[in-house]
Amino acid sequence: MSSWPKGLRSDQDAFLADLAKPSCFTGKSVRNLEATTIEQYRYVIITLVSAAVGDGAELAGMKRLADAVTPEKLNRALMFLHERAGACYYSNV
Repeated sequence: MSSWPKGLRSDQDAFLADLAKPSCFTGKSVRNLEATTIEQYRYVIITLVSAAVGDGAELAGMKRLADAVTPEKLNRALMFLHERAGACYYSNV
């Protein structure tokens, strides 16, 4: 993650911090998430960014978290992970 653009890192940190202590003014029912749940979100973000880069997406082009989670980048990441897993499909998952 140290090689990630600064904006991407700061957006991820802000997103995770917001999940840990959500604002009561969002108009939604909110509750604090467990630390392990926050770590799962962190892991998913790291995995998706890494997989998109593994499939050829430019890390330098992901200046913000929103740049990393476009439909095109998510599709690239999921296809990369799918192919890395042997292109297996499990109908019961």
